[in-house]
Amino acid sequence: MFFLVINTINLNSHIEPIYYLICFNFVIIIVTMTIWTPDLSSTTTSKYEAIAEAIAEDVSTGALTPGQKLPPQRELARRLSVTIGTIGRAYALAEKRGLISLEVGRGSFVRSFESRSNELGSRGDVIDLGLNLPPVTEHDDLLARTLAQISNSRNIVTLFGNAPVESFEQHRAAAAKWLSDRVACSSEDVLICSGTQNALISALATLTNPGDSILVEELTFPGLIAAAKLLHLELVAVKMDDQGIIPAELDQAARNSNVLYCIPTNQNPTTATMSKSRRREIAKIADRRDLSIIEDDVYGKLIENAPAPLATYAIQRTILISSLAKTLSLGLRLAIVRVPDALRQNMMANMRATNFFPSPLLCEIAANWINDDTATELLHEQRAIAHRRQQIAREVLQKEWFQGDPHGNHMWLNLPDAWTAETLERASTENGVNLYTATAFSPAGTPHPNAVRIALGAARHESELRIGLNVIARLLADGTDRCSVRY
Repeated sequence: MFFLVINTINLNSHIEPIYYLICFNFVIIIVTMTIWTPDLSSTTTSKYEAIAEAIAEDVSTGALTPGQKLPPQRELARRLSVTIGTIGRAYALAEKRGLISLEVGRGSFVRSFESRSNELGSRGDVIDLGLNLPPVTEHDDLLARTLAQISNSRNIVTLFGNAPVESFEQHRAAAAKWLSDRVACSSEDVLICSGTQNALISALATLTNPGDSILVEELTFPGLIAAAKLLHLELVAVKMDDQGIIPAELDQAARNSNVLYCIPTNQNPTTATMSKSRRREIAKIADRRDLSIIEDDVYGKLIENAPAPLATYAIQRTILISSLAKTLSLGLRLAIVRVPDALRQNMMANMRATNFFPSPLLCEIAANWINDDTATELLHEQRAIAHRRQQIAREVLQKEWFQGDPHGNHMWLNLPDAWTAETLERASTENGVNLYTATAFSPAGTPHPNAVRIALGAARHESELRIGLNVIARLLADGTDRCSVRY
């Protein structure tokens, strides 16, 4: 009688050995096989979601390889001490995300990267790493509870009628409360707009006339570029360094313009954040040159321990814009704007001309969430999600390629010489992934670097984000500047 022992060496902590004794024609074979077992000890989400994310992570790292069979649901449930229903939901979620295939009578198998990418292309679907949106969170129960509370406490029909352009006083009081940890303000100082773009266009119309020029960072928010075109304004780009606008460059440029637009915290697209000392320098130049400032602080609440806004040092010459959509929920399309007294009436007139008044129902929901601390909980959740997605990006992409704040929803990638931004954009689009090149952020006629912005929030879930980032990583690692590469 012959004995054959096959022993596999396992270097992955998720894999545990199982021993099988096989008899065939008087030959006994002892085979050491392995079963995939995720570690759920530190999960902060539901167990079925954590299992699906563990599948995504191990597919990304290669611990689970294409074609590999996953453990039977009953066996994995026993090992993890969960119900078989939990495993069923986890596998179904992983299948929905394109990570595995469930084959009746055979089991569950890891799908190849190529098959997932091809499926995206065949459906006409894409992984969106272009739009800089916050992750969508599921809070149907929260919204339903809030609407019930509103209807029980007041006549909800009044929230579907006319409202002041700046919103009701109780809504502005809640808005001032929310903004007060960023800048000193009261309900008299703030206005509520129907989103950041409404606030931005109203601010530009308040401070400029058609044909005027405004100073902007040499890479700036595309919404600002579109707004300036709408209002017939010329953009003057001011050079930047790793902290944003360079003071000496601003001082020189301010000789010919009296309005500055900038994003001092987690700048879009470069992720640069001004230090306190840099903000003081900018404020001093604004005083000396009589500059009015539009400060885009939409990421100020999202970034943990962000420096105080530029408005802190130039309070009477700064219109500060903050966003609830960017920090709490995409559907909460409201912006809070702190406006100096001297500009308030003009700002309100321009808000009325562009959007009349913000939705009273949205304002009521926001006020309720701010006053009962739900907004704080949602903010912490958005920070945690952004942090996890930044960690995923750091796992997938080489660290020398990118920069990004650990709590931000976007990254800035300076590309290796083998690729141009435009060709990488085409190649990633061919592989079902959208991204934005530096061109989208450059005022007309301004030179731009060989770089792309990767937005981490718009991907529908973290496993989809991994797939999209892997497309980019594989293209960059290929080292070939050609748009016909397909994985």
